[in-house]
Formats: sequence, C-alpha cells, structure tokens
Amino acid sequence: HTLQGLNTPDFVFLFMPIESAYILLAEYAPAIFEKAYDKNIAIVTAANLLPVLRVVANLWSIQRQNQTTKELADQAGRVHDKLCVFVDKMEDLGKSIDKTQVIYRESFNTLKDGQGSLTKTVNKFVELGVKVNKQLPASVTMEDLS
Repeated sequence: HTLQGLNTPDFVFLFMPIESAYILLAEYAPAIFEKAYDKNIAIVTAANLLPVLRVVANLWSIQRQNQTTKELADQAGRVHDKLCVFVDKMEDLGKSIDKTQVIYRESFNTLKDGQGSLTKTVNKFVELGVKVNKQLPASVTMEDLS
C-alpha cells in the first residue's frame, strides 16, 4: 500500500464483509489485528465501514481546507511583499517631491531675492519708464515667499 513517489495514506482498510468471520478472527487469532496494525492496515466490517468512510471523508475535507489555508497564507505573503515594495517606492517618491520643493523654493528665492535678482532688475526697467503689457505676479515681487 506504499507507492514510491505518491502521497499515499497512512492506513489502508481491509474490508471483511462477513461479521462472524471478523468475530472468529478476533477470538482465535487476535495477534492478526496487531500485525495488521503494525503494517498500517485497519480491518473494518460492515458494521463500522460507513463511519470509517465518513471519518476519511472528513479528513479529506480538512486536508483540502489546510491546503486552501496554506495557499491563502502564501498569497497573503506575496501581497505583503508587494505592499512593502510599493511603500518603499512611495517613500522614495515623497523624498523626491520634498527635494523638488526645496529646489523650487531655492530657485524662486534666487529669482526674487538679493541685490542682483532678476525681478529687481526688471522692476528697475519699469521704474525707468520701460513700457510693459503685464505685471509680474505678487509672488515674485514680495520679499518673503511662503
């Protein structure tokens, strides 16, 4: 009952259809039950065959549930790993956005602050009478950028 390379059950059942033969065997050769048990053979009769088969069916059901649970756990592990990768990328993106904002503020401040700033130079042109069609936004003419 053991086949190499196959997932075989721990026990096999030997069905004795004649109950009286089972009783005689138990009475006159009880050692046979022990030998059968040592070889992972369970002797069953008509009286206990259906309950034994129900137990086997329940064990198969439990095995399927265990397999499903294992597959769910494996899938959950893969989802967790994907989430970790996603979170890492989002953190990198956040750092890039923060760095971009710092560079933006520094660039904007360079544009409008200091004596030789471009906005102050352009405003001097306007003060000297250069005709312009548009006004610079307040965000570049104010001293403090929020």
